[in-house]
Amino acid sequence: MGIFHEEPEKAMAGFRKFMEQDNDDKCLEDEPKQRKTDNQVKAEIEILMNDEPIGRLQAMERTKRNPAQGQANGRGIVAANSKSYRD
Repeated sequence: MGIFHEEPEKAMAGFRKFMEQDNDDKCLEDEPKQRKTDNQVKAEIEILMNDEPIGRLQAMERTKRNPAQGQANGRGIVAANSKSYRD
């Protein structure tokens, strides 16, 4: 309490005032994950791949495939059957 004031009563008043202040902290906020079906994820990936079929991912070299995968992950896409969906 010494952070707020040396006198205990004033320290308690300062602490109460501090605790009542609004803040924009995001550390404990519960932000729901975006849930999508497999078909929705497939459609978004095809858009990222310029409307090429999603099956082309299997034949792509890793260096070409991973940037597309990173874009999808960066947009918060979570497939319904993926492990992160169930967590």
